[in-house]
Amino acid sequence: MKKLETIDDAIAKIRQATNENSSVDERAAIINEMSTAAEQDLQKTLQAQIAAATAEHQAALQATQAKEQDAQTFISSADTIANALQASAQNELIDMDAVKTSIHNLSAAGFDLSEDETVKTLFSAAVCGIKDMNINTELQLKSALNAAEKVNYEITKNAAITAICDNYELITCAEDKAEYITLSADALKDLAKTAQELNVSEGSLLNAAEKLETSADAKENGAYLRSLQTIKDAYAATKTSIASTEYAQTVTTSIATIDNAINTIKAGGAMDADDIISLTLGEEGIKTQCQFDAKAKYLMCDADTDRIHKEMLSLQAPKDRKITITEVNGFRKIDFSTARLKAVGLSDETCEKIQEQAQGLLSAFTSMALRPDASDPKAAYYPTSAQEQESAMSTLAINAYSEMISASTKKLAMS
Repeated sequence: MKKLETIDDAIAKIRQATNENSSVDERAAIINEMSTAAEQDLQKTLQAQIAAATAEHQAALQATQAKEQDAQTFISSADTIANALQASAQNELIDMDAVKTSIHNLSAAGFDLSEDETVKTLFSAAVCGIKDMNINTELQLKSALNAAEKVNYEITKNAAITAICDNYELITCAEDKAEYITLSADALKDLAKTAQELNVSEGSLLNAAEKLETSADAKENGAYLRSLQTIKDAYAATKTSIASTEYAQTVTTSIATIDNAINTIKAGGAMDADDIISLTLGEEGIKTQCQFDAKAKYLMCDADTDRIHKEMLSLQAPKDRKITITEVNGFRKIDFSTARLKAVGLSDETCEKIQEQAQGLLSAFTSMALRPDASDPKAAYYPTSAQEQESAMSTLAINAYSEMISASTKKLAMS
């Protein structure tokens, strides 16, 4: 390139902006303006290049830092989890929250523990710092974590059982009946709290604690607490079994169990029946022997109410075949005596209606069982008259049930 060509743009600019009358200074000013504009353009270009380079550098730096952070997360998490699992394998209590946090951190960083390769790398000696972890797959990791949970649970449970036994000693230190009752109440509350935390029953904890009872005091107080808990559990059973077909039997058994437990504790001489009932059933609104007796009578009545209602509804003949004499004789064993019906609060009029209706059905069923098959089999084994009587008994059962419930509620209110 010729030298002259290097200033072609300046000459062109001068020719465009001046004429033969323009001074040298005017021509020089044009050249200065061109130079300044060129410098500014170069500066802008340089700044843009610097900004782009800076951004590229920053992105690369951030990527490097993120990679380093991910690596640190991977290694530190591996260390936490591996050491915890190793300790758990040696029956030590571990911080499962820390383990779960590490797993969460790995997931948040984008590491997929459902990939066997990730798991295998995580528990490699170079990463976690422990040889022969033998955790190479997602399934093996889940199995190890479940095993650790179980170890923690058993350790916590055993510690709780030991604490229960320690409570035995506190009860022994009671100086009078009031303190004895207070310490007993505290022991029951601690027991309930522990059972809830471990998701087990209070009874199972007390039974487990029995194996640790060595001294005479511990055995005596352990048996005492088990009796108290027996009362609570037996009463609870009367509430949870209402919908069961065994409700009546459960009520009968539970009341007998409570009576036996009360008598067993009373024999120790530390508390009377009112103290025992208040301690175990006070939260249920039952605080004295009289209140318990009234409630027991109500429950027994309530249980028989349910049973009588079901027995009335059960007086039904088969719909697809002829009733048998054996089935009729089974119905005859149902007790619809006046004494039983009046005991659950039924009026004389209702008692008579039930007895008459039952007798009418038994007569109809007997005739149906003994009647030979006719040309119309269904009419022979299930006549319309029997259907009408069954319907009448069902209606009567509904009315009688309402009457029995009303009577038992009134009795409880008056007790």
